[in-house]
Amino acid sequence: MGNVKIEEALGPINSNIRVAIKEFYMKDINGRKECTVISSNNNGIYNNYKRKFIAEAQILSKLSHPNIIKVVEAFESSNTVYYVMEYIDGVI
Repeated sequence: MGNVKIEEALGPINSNIRVAIKEFYMKDINGRKECTVISSNNNGIYNNYKRKFIAEAQILSKLSHPNIIKVVEAFESSNTVYYVMEYIDGVI
């Protein structure tokens, strides 16, 4: 948790929010070289599922329901994709 600066259309908003970050990583295909995700790509499977992961983030960001986690951001870095979602304290 930390101070997060959010850039909105009307200017920045400073907020102290907790988030969880989900990383796209396929353990049977991916590896790591320092902080970068590497992939054998396995005949395009990695890129196909990476596109699905991005689509999942986009769909979740448009939904509004008390039982569905809210996705607030998606970004690509270190040769993979991440999405940022609200953090909910508790156990499953």
